[in-house]
Amino acid sequence: MGTSPAVRIENLTWTYEGAEKPALKGINLTIQPGEVVLIAGPNGSGRTTLCRLLNGLIPHFFDGKMTGNVFINGINTREATIGHLSQISGLVFDDPLSQLVSPTVFDEIAFGPENLGVPPDEIRKRITESLEFVRLVGYEERAPYTLSGGEQQSLCIASIIAMRPQIYVLDEPTSNLDPIGTEQVFRVIARLAQEEKKTLIIVSHNTEELVTLVSRIIVINDGQVALDGDPRSVFAKAEYLLKTRIAIPQVTELFEKLKHLPKFRVSTLPITLDEAYAKLRELGFENSAETTPRAEDYEDAKSDELLVEADHVGFSYAESQAKALDDVNLKVRKGDFLAVIGQNGSGKTTLVKNIVALLKPTEGVLRVGGLDVRKVKTWQLADKVGIVFQNPDIQLFSESVVKELAFGTKAMGFTPERANERMSYVAERFGLKDLMNESPGEVDKGTRQKIAIAAVVVLDPQTLIIDEPTTGQDPDSARQIMNIASQMNKEGKTIIMITHSMPLVAEYAKKAMVLSDGHVLFQGLVKNVYQETEMLKKASLKPPQIIQLAHLLKIPQRILSVDDMYSYLVKRAGA
Repeated sequence: MGTSPAVRIENLTWTYEGAEKPALKGINLTIQPGEVVLIAGPNGSGRTTLCRLLNGLIPHFFDGKMTGNVFINGINTREATIGHLSQISGLVFDDPLSQLVSPTVFDEIAFGPENLGVPPDEIRKRITESLEFVRLVGYEERAPYTLSGGEQQSLCIASIIAMRPQIYVLDEPTSNLDPIGTEQVFRVIARLAQEEKKTLIIVSHNTEELVTLVSRIIVINDGQVALDGDPRSVFAKAEYLLKTRIAIPQVTELFEKLKHLPKFRVSTLPITLDEAYAKLRELGFENSAETTPRAEDYEDAKSDELLVEADHVGFSYAESQAKALDDVNLKVRKGDFLAVIGQNGSGKTTLVKNIVALLKPTEGVLRVGGLDVRKVKTWQLADKVGIVFQNPDIQLFSESVVKELAFGTKAMGFTPERANERMSYVAERFGLKDLMNESPGEVDKGTRQKIAIAAVVVLDPQTLIIDEPTTGQDPDSARQIMNIASQMNKEGKTIIMITHSMPLVAEYAKKAMVLSDGHVLFQGLVKNVYQETEMLKKASLKPPQIIQLAHLLKIPQRILSVDDMYSYLVKRAGA
């Protein structure tokens, strides 16, 4: 008798209680032991629902109607408890806070193995290994709630690794992680799958990192399986994927745009940086000598109006010996679009919390709109600077969108006329007009993110700070949010963005600040930051794929996006 499939789903349809249509319908899938599978799809397509099926949360925790069957290692999930299934199938949620329950990092990782009856010596060994896997060595006694969002996500992954399940189910496991951390986590988990014959199922928008690690991609769209095959055959459908708001590697997107031009006709679309470089080199697009970008590529218009000024700012949390910020100097002028980037735990969120006076500098002076933040309350800065945190759920508390938007205007003493004017403006700008009476808790995460941003923008602050605005968003949702921020910047607003998305930094920001362990490694134009490859590596960052391609080809002009590269190549080819 042969081994049972790791996952077998038969004629599965699931409708959440109160929903008008199924979240998944007519799903038939078989995943064999040892397969490494990427589940791709736009937000709201049913990917998270599929994850919930794989450890019994559906149907045992979530209410709704289920037809068909799900088998995990031959066990029908209808007939097994969540506790039993969790020993076979370990699930990492997209929201780390919903998964963390223990007082320390050590206890959090130990919790699962202890419940499985693993001997103490083996538990300690697993904790050490798991911490090394996710770069959290030395954090054993830290409280999970004191960690950054990315560190919390790493901790959740470590906790699942320590349980050694046969099937790993990871729902956006690296959405809060820096680029090097993302690469490292994916490679570690893929190695575990390979060496220990584990089954790995990953839901992610990060196709560039996964394209060489997965053996199969399943595309879910509108609750159904739209595509299923190896990476090359799935990415061959690049036109469909782009229309369906599914992220594809930048080099694949580039060649999808180029393939109709006679000079660039290719039989297969490249799916890796190396393939794209080899093809363009073959076509004669490599410059013979390294050249320096033109000076005009680095000009920058400066405003005289200083909105944020940090002068030798330091900050230490009471429970930590190390400084979260150390000798930070920063000037943000009216009209800037600044990206604050750096590895997890580098001090990015701590910095912006100081800027809005949620924290107070323990060293140096920080002024916002001319006011010393140590001498003001947060609300006194609300018309000068507004902040949107990476988790919208900690900012949303009203029973309807309209009440969410109205709350701040009342607190700030807006006249009814002014309040209505601002609320109409943000409802139109953020596409919320038809949702004003809906509960924020009833819409998807991407829409909640827009509501959280709108609730800050409605106050018309001079400066808008957005902390990881596109976490877990599909490309279309991410672009919608960034286009709104970009348009506000063009209208004179100052934007400070914290992000791990290097393509978004390249495409939208004008200036960049790189933090590492509380220290500033770089301040300057975005156009310059990607030349500093060693500094980026130190900060666990790396240039976007398209910029790496430009570096390999020694292209002598500024290339920051797929469109930039497309225009350059078309011009060079005379197409």
